[in-house]
Amino acid sequence: MLNILVACKEQKAPGGLEHLGPHRIVYSTLPDWAAAANALLSQAQALGGDALFCDDDVTFLPQSLVGVRRYSDCADLFGLDLHDMTGARQAGARHTMDAQDTLSDWTHPGPAYVAHVSTSAIYLKASALQSGVRFPEWTGIHWEDVAFCLDAWMHDLRVMAVPGRVDHAIVGGVGATKRRDARFWERWALNRQCFAKWCAERGVVGDSRVPIGAREL
Repeated sequence: MLNILVACKEQKAPGGLEHLGPHRIVYSTLPDWAAAANALLSQAQALGGDALFCDDDVTFLPQSLVGVRRYSDCADLFGLDLHDMTGARQAGARHTMDAQDTLSDWTHPGPAYVAHVSTSAIYLKASALQSGVRFPEWTGIHWEDVAFCLDAWMHDLRVMAVPGRVDHAIVGGVGATKRRDARFWERWALNRQCFAKWCAERGVVGDSRVPIGAREL
């Protein structure tokens, strides 16, 4: 049975769950997102099996897991193909990294190994859950999911962007509706500094396990 992991204080279910086959929803109502996400990962690890971590405002379609099923033996974490409310592929949902630790949007359906995929809809095999990889619990906003994916690579797990559309009820990139708020940018910048320090402490730059660019299949 697939564990659907949702960090949502209102315990709101994503749409289209009927397309995912047998499943159970596991919620965390902790106010801090990273702490809630880590609690969910620990619960899924204890339950056993695979998990799908997602936002409450996504909608799954009949073909959302086609890429996961087709390339199941090729990776441990799979970023699904997020589209925003305009029908465009979501900005900021997939990133490649260059040799200088600079992230760039990768707006293709996949399949490809990439540095980062959005946790708005990420499929985790049991191997990823059992690895113990967790989100850093910083006090700002964003960048935790980038660190999570990089940490997965550094635990010898493979992160892949795959086809399989999922609709996300936003316009633009993650947090787009909040980007007019100065407080948002303050918290974003705080976590960006935490992320840079995190990368330096772990020697992310130059680590051969982290892919440079996109490694397409």
